[in-house]
Amino acid sequence: MLLTIKTADEEIAIVSLPSFDAEVMGMPINSLFVIFLLLNIFEQAICQQTNNIFTKQLWLDFNPEYTINSKFILYGRSDVRTIFPQALYRFVVGGGIAYKRKPYWNKRAEDEFHAGIGFFYTLNLHNPDRLEIRPYQGYRLRYPNFARIQVQNYVRLEERFEFTVNGGEEFGLRLRYLVQGTFHFKNSNNRNLKSFYFPVSAEFFFNLNGTDQFNDLIRVGPGLGCLFPSGWRPEFDLKFHRTRGTVDEKFTTSDLVFRFRLFYKIPDKKKEQ
Repeated sequence: MLLTIKTADEEIAIVSLPSFDAEVMGMPINSLFVIFLLLNIFEQAICQQTNNIFTKQLWLDFNPEYTINSKFILYGRSDVRTIFPQALYRFVVGGGIAYKRKPYWNKRAEDEFHAGIGFFYTLNLHNPDRLEIRPYQGYRLRYPNFARIQVQNYVRLEERFEFTVNGGEEFGLRLRYLVQGTFHFKNSNNRNLKSFYFPVSAEFFFNLNGTDQFNDLIRVGPGLGCLFPSGWRPEFDLKFHRTRGTVDEKFTTSDLVFRFRLFYKIPDKKKEQ
C-alpha cells in the first residue's frame, strides 16, 4: 500500500505501508497505522510553519478502580511524565469517586458525577520545582451508548493550588471539556482476550485564571486498547497537544505525546465467594 504526501516545498513523499491483512482479530490495522502516520505529519507541518517550541513527551499511567455498589465507584491514578529534550519530570498521584445513574430520558444513556483530587510534583531541570494540589468536580454523559459505538462528553472544573520550592504561591481555575468516541471490536479468536477498542478524542481547555506553567489549550488524537477478562485494560494513546506557558504569553508549545495507560478493575471478593 502506497501513501502519497505533498509537502510545503511541493515535493512528493511516497511512503510504503506494511501489507497487513484487512483485519487482524477484528481490528482494522491499516487504518490505525495511517491515522498515526498522518497525525505525526500534521504535527511536524505545524511546527515548521511557526516559531513554537516542539517537544515529544512520554506519559506512563496506572489507573485502578473499585466498584462499591451499582451507584458508586472509587478510582485512583499514579502517573510519571517526561519531556524530550529533557526539561522536567512530573509525578502524579490522586483519586476520586463517581456516582453513576441512568437518566430518566433514555435507557441507553449513562451519566456520572465526579469529585476528586490530584497531586502533581514537577521536577524542573531549569526552574524551581513545583507542587500542584488540584481538586476537581465533573460531569460525564455517555450517549449514544451502544455495544459497538460509545460517545462521551466530560466537563470538569479544576481548582489549581501551586507552590514552588522557593516560596511562591499561585491559584489557577480551569474548565475543560472532553468529547470522545470509542469503537469496540469483539474478539472471537482468543478466549483470554475479551475485546479491542479504538478511542478518538478531543479535549478543550479554558483557563479562567492561568498559572505560570501547564496552561493547556487542546489535546487531540487516537488510541488503541484491549480488555482482558481478568479486569486488566492496557491502552496506548498518541496525542497532539497545544500548550501555552501562561495566559499572558503569546508563545505556545506543540507536543507529541506517547501515553501508555494501564487500567485495572479490582474484583469484589465477596461476589466471587
